[in-house]
Order: sequence, then structure tokens, then C-alpha cells
Amino acid sequence: MTRHGSWSLFLRTTGFPMQFMLQPCDILLAALVGWANERQQQIIEFQNDQIETLLRKLGKKRLLLTDDQRRVLAVKGLA
Repeated sequence: MTRHGSWSLFLRTTGFPMQFMLQPCDILLAALVGWANERQQQIIEFQNDQIETLLRKLGKKRLLLTDDQRRVLAVKGLA
């Protein structure tokens, strides 16, 4: 079936043409999602910088954790 033919079939079966026009709420939603994604990336980069700084400060020393701390990290590592 040709591309035009499938479009005609869609119009016949649904009774209305597909709308591809963006509505104002769609544009607003896209802007909000973009902003939230950018903010999340900034937070992740900041936390990665914090981790690097703390690891440099710790040096080659072994990090001593309690059993509870190890358990929490293990559970979060599996998630």
C-alpha cells in the first residue's frame, strides 16, 4: 500500500485527520521538561565533583565503613 493510500485508510477509519500542530501547553511542557533535565544534570555534575574532591582528600587510605553503611550502599547499588 502506498503512503498516500495508508493516509486515506486512516482518514476513512477514524473520521478525522491527524493533527501535528503543537498546542501552547505542549510547548510549555517541553520547556519545563528541558529545564528540569538541565537542572538535574547540574546537580549530578556537582555531586560527581564533590565525590572526586573527597576521594582526592582521602588519598590512598582505605575508607572504613560500618556494617550499616555497607548494607545501605549494597542495597542502593542493586537498585
